[in-house]
Amino acid sequence: MNSPARQFGEVILKLENISLAFGGVKALTDISFDVREHEIRAIIGPNGAGKSSMLNVINGVYQPQQGRITYRGETRHHMEPHFAAANGISRTFQSLALFKGMSVLDNLLAGRNLMIRTNILLQALRVGPALREEVHHRRRVEEIIDFLEIQHVRKTPVGRLPYGLQKRVDLGRALAAEPKVLLLDEPTEGIQPSIVDQIEDIIIGFKQSRRFAIVLVEQGLHFAARLADRYVVMAKGTVVAAGKTSELSAEEVRQHLTV
Repeated sequence: MNSPARQFGEVILKLENISLAFGGVKALTDISFDVREHEIRAIIGPNGAGKSSMLNVINGVYQPQQGRITYRGETRHHMEPHFAAANGISRTFQSLALFKGMSVLDNLLAGRNLMIRTNILLQALRVGPALREEVHHRRRVEEIIDFLEIQHVRKTPVGRLPYGLQKRVDLGRALAAEPKVLLLDEPTEGIQPSIVDQIEDIIIGFKQSRRFAIVLVEQGLHFAARLADRYVVMAKGTVVAAGKTSELSAEEVRQHLTV
């Protein structure tokens, strides 16, 4: 059962009447929903529903032609990527965008780039405040590596890892940015069922920690329904259903999956 704190937390992210088109092709039409602090809000739908486009609007990759976004009380017509990253919106990617020649550790450290305060010269010399800052960032990254149980590959180049582990590294890099809203773009896509269970356990750990809100994009309703507090079902760039996952009936599940 969902806790009252998670059900009735403050709205941290609100999307109102978002519409996005590429030329004459409509990707999103009049999308509205919100995300509350500490909750998991699932966006569910088939390929081509507009789910990833919605994430790209939230973190500023795409600029909608209509609508507005309110994040932590500040309203704007569109998000800027740098503002989103600097203010706690972090994401994983359906198509992994990792530095394949770099180690797991260095990929996660890259996720903390915006938190570095010392200048490049001090970083190169590794003295004084730069050294203290490096130690702090490495400690935080090592904690994430322990949490994700990838200690055994921490120094391995990411390109040598199987796809399931690369997914975990992508997740770790997003966590390294210390998000307030974490956008998960199909975290179980293309991985084996046994690893799906591991990813589910990780997301359950996030939910129990209540450190940040999660927007979870998935094609299948069943996986998302097990984890999410509320859901949005999208089809052809529009919202066709929304509500609390605790109130879903078996018939509604079947209807949504045939959208």
